[in-house]
Amino acid sequence: MATPPTVAIGQVLNGLRLPSGAQVAVADRIGSDEREDIVTAFGAVVLDIWRSPGELAVDLAARGPFDAVVDLTPAGNAVERLRVALAHLRPGGHAVLRVPVTGPARADLLALVEQVRSLAASGRVAPPTFGRERGRADEERDLHALAAGTALRVKGRFLVATQSADVRAPVPERRLDELLTKAPERGRTLHTVPAVTWEARGRFASSLPGDDRRHSYAAPQLALRELHAVLCLPHQIAVQGHVVLPASFRNVVRPRPRSRWLVEWSRHSVLAPEAASDPTPLAGPHYYADNVNRGHFGHAVTEQLSMLWGWDHALAEHPDLRLLVTSPSGAPLAEWELELLEAAGVDRARVTVATGPTLGETLMTGTPGYAIGSYVHPELRRLYDRVVTSLADRAPAGPRPRRLFLTRAHDTRACHNAEEVEELFRAHGFEVTRPEQHSLPKQLALVRAADVVAGFAGSGLFPVGLLREPATVIVVGSDTYPMLNERQLCAFAGHDLRLVRCRADIHTEHYSLESFHSPFTFDPQREGRFLAHVLDGLTA
Repeated sequence: MATPPTVAIGQVLNGLRLPSGAQVAVADRIGSDEREDIVTAFGAVVLDIWRSPGELAVDLAARGPFDAVVDLTPAGNAVERLRVALAHLRPGGHAVLRVPVTGPARADLLALVEQVRSLAASGRVAPPTFGRERGRADEERDLHALAAGTALRVKGRFLVATQSADVRAPVPERRLDELLTKAPERGRTLHTVPAVTWEARGRFASSLPGDDRRHSYAAPQLALRELHAVLCLPHQIAVQGHVVLPASFRNVVRPRPRSRWLVEWSRHSVLAPEAASDPTPLAGPHYYADNVNRGHFGHAVTEQLSMLWGWDHALAEHPDLRLLVTSPSGAPLAEWELELLEAAGVDRARVTVATGPTLGETLMTGTPGYAIGSYVHPELRRLYDRVVTSLADRAPAGPRPRRLFLTRAHDTRACHNAEEVEELFRAHGFEVTRPEQHSLPKQLALVRAADVVAGFAGSGLFPVGLLREPATVIVVGSDTYPMLNERQLCAFAGHDLRLVRCRADIHTEHYSLESFHSPFTFDPQREGRFLAHVLDGLTA
């Protein structure tokens, strides 16, 4: 490819026709003529050129959004830096990068330009949408997002990317404290708990050959933060300025945290979420404990409860603190939700239920102490003890069986021969009950008193993970339901876990909700032999 003619950066920027008072960021060598020209002409924000893409994203988040980001660094990761810059532009803003002279970085950047142009010209652009897009690789989604929302052109030694999409930049959990240090007007970090890696406790066995458990879990640092001027939308979305806060995501340690209520535009951006109405101002401090699946028992016991480890710290800082959750349907919280919050130390009189957008004056957020399939932080032990004691001690008097089988209504993951399974457990001395037919205090009292807790896989079994005293737990479910919570909670509590994996009706090559929720059949001759061995081995 022939060497393009030299075009000065000043000519490029002048050709962009930036508005008066445009917000411009520039990264270039100290003392370079180009950098000084841009600073003089636009009063540009100067960035450290040696920052990694992740660090550059924090710098831009602290001072953005921008009308133009000019990145003239000699870095080799030009494609990634381009994506970072685009995440911090206003609609109609421009990212300007110096095209590397030689090497793989130049080839990668120019190849991307050609791919985007070719896709845009083909008329087959399919930009990302809400929800899961199974079978579609991230690289394909990102390419289509670029083609749909960005015009790329090479002008001499520079690539100019003009973005039409209105995007917001998610800030990774591990970077938020750094952002608050750089932009203290956004808020502050009040308290942290160190990251911990812990070893799984209790014994494990499964009827499915090759089915093993994780032997260790790495929990991240937990941080309690005080943030200002946060827009909260239904379905667990929290936005501050042009950045999306980690509190918007259920699993904050994923490389690309996702929410089905946000359209992921790239690794570094999402489409700006739309508010159905103007936000209602929230005066005073609020503790954010919303969940995208709020009202679902399993997600409340695992994810939502785990946000409350910092409640007492926040309450000491703000005695007038309230708790904030959302209810898009407008329905009030169920009694069991209020009981769970009260057991965690939150008086129900302090609970604010928002049905639409709110703008929080002061919002307290705590890093989730639990993420499904990823980690449980040991800091939750004290919270779990508090919840179990508070609830179980309030339970009405009554018999407490030593062997308990928790059945379910089978609206999803139905066992075709559930009655056969229940009778098998009854024959071995188990009392069969449906947990949702009991109050939350009684559910906790029942599982706390039992030596052996068994049941069909699902949220009805999750309370056993809150217990401190090890027990034996037997879970019956399909071979397409991974039982991540059951494994994780039992490993944390130290329970002996036995998984009875049955053949599901629906199997798919890749993950699908159909296979995840598939009905199944318990086979007495296959997994039944494993279960018989487990039951016969129980001590009297």
